[in-house]
Amino acid sequence: MADRTSAEIFGIIFEKLASKPTEDNKELAKELFEKCSDYDFSYSQMEIDDSLIILGLAKIGIDERYPEDGECIVYN
Repeated sequence: MADRTSAEIFGIIFEKLASKPTEDNKELAKELFEKCSDYDFSYSQMEIDDSLIILGLAKIGIDERYPEDGECIVYN
């Protein structure tokens, strides 16, 4: 069962950091992004792909694991 509450909280934080994407905010976002794997949710459940792209934590591209899916959001 996904931890939607944690996904929402992390999402709010990443959106705030992306609203002012300074190098300090990007570095903090990177540190927090690494902590996401400690929780039971997928990155897509945060529903903030645009913010993650701004912060350099995701990109539009081909996922090496599923190339047949074509372009999608690839999380770093």
